[in-house]
Amino acid sequence: MPISYRPMVHDDVNIVDEVWRAALAPLMADRTTPAKPRTEREQRTDLARFHHLVSTDPMGAFVATENERIVGICQSSRRGPAFLLSRLGVNPDYQDRRIGRELLARALAYGDGCAEQYIFTSRDPRAIHTYLREGFALHPCIQLVGRPHSLDAAASIRLGSSSDLELIDSIDRSQRGVTRRADLSLWFELGADVLIDEDGGYLIFDGTRLLSLCARAEDVATRLLTAALGGAFGHPPLEAGWIVQEQRWAIDCAVESRASVAIRGAILTRYLERFAVPYLPNASLG
Repeated sequence: MPISYRPMVHDDVNIVDEVWRAALAPLMADRTTPAKPRTEREQRTDLARFHHLVSTDPMGAFVATENERIVGICQSSRRGPAFLLSRLGVNPDYQDRRIGRELLARALAYGDGCAEQYIFTSRDPRAIHTYLREGFALHPCIQLVGRPHSLDAAASIRLGSSSDLELIDSIDRSQRGVTRRADLSLWFELGADVLIDEDGGYLIFDGTRLLSLCARAEDVATRLLTAALGGAFGHPPLEAGWIVQEQRWAIDCAVESRASVAIRGAILTRYLERFAVPYLPNASLG
């Protein structure tokens, strides 16, 4: 049967989630630590993110179907000058049929005109080769896992809440030239926590995972990341990923905090002159 392509709609999300997880499964199979079963909260969060991008970026979300069965998916977003390919996956039974390339072409068309374009990817060589052929530059990433510290957080840092949304958005606008209020609101609706540095910085996290960090200066970002890696305010030490060499302050912070460091994944960019500094992104929402 021929493959057809159409926009993703909200009624697709449960099946889209299944296809996405099936596409990821082979990439996780050779990990030394088996993947943990998804909790009910993690499932709700995953589905909410799919619904969110269908709502905010309906022209950047597509499904590939065979006889009305969804076999491939992609979602992408535009925030100011930045384009992000959020997800791209094909059912393993349907790979090597150019479905991924067709979905990618549709997503990239949605990003036409964006001055910065980003793709967060696993170590899958086929995906990396495809993105490189499209003119993206490869930036290998490291992942950090913090360990408990006895040090107290800096006096300028406090626990924040959704009431800090305006402050967080103002930091995004001044440092990155974008607003993503809808994305930030989603994180708070899903129960994320936030650390605020009164000197101009924020760090959003969920459980043990750092979601995003942005600050007006490297010393502010370093204070926030140090607190997160050390488990400040009674929270467990966080894991932080998608850190490229250009964010040297974060790597230095990891060394000082005695966090474990591992090479994992890559960020691919197109039309980008430099990474926003200091900023740690989120793979799904930029």
